[in-house]
Amino acid sequence: MSHTRKSSVHKRLKATGLFLIAGLALAACTSATPYQPANKRGEGFSEFQLEANKYRIVFSGNTSTPITTVENYLLYRSAELTLEKGHNYFIVSDENVNTMRLFRTSGTSFGGGRFGFHRGFGTGIASTTATTRERQEFTVSAIITTHKGAKPDSVAEAFDAQQVIAGLGPTIVRPETKG
Repeated sequence: MSHTRKSSVHKRLKATGLFLIAGLALAACTSATPYQPANKRGEGFSEFQLEANKYRIVFSGNTSTPITTVENYLLYRSAELTLEKGHNYFIVSDENVNTMRLFRTSGTSFGGGRFGFHRGFGTGIASTTATTRERQEFTVSAIITTHKGAKPDSVAEAFDAQQVIAGLGPTIVRPETKG
């Protein structure tokens, strides 16, 4: 193999490698859905009033948001809403977890062209690799009822709103503000 040919192949492989590294770095930068009202893609929380003190709360995360975070954010929003309505505790019922499986196939192709010598001889180098990765997005929904007074200890699904805020508050990640 001539020096020119080695150099050309090496440059092409190096450029492709840098492109792949940049792409992986960009994918790794995708951060978990922060605690926020639902955005245009539906990521975040939303609530729907069903009756006077009954709500459906939904939190949807992206593929970088673990299920435990999605569940905790739903509980946190439930506690916030309970306090906003002037109540002290809430009872969770009809909790539902929806998992969306996403499959991403990525491939790389090297060469395909001819790397020729000055005499017109050539050889083709072709290599294709494909990888399929499964990612998951979680959405959790629940119906809550908000109540005034002391939380009944006999109801396992009852949560003191102040205690939930105090317990989960330090783990809540809010969106970065641009300023």
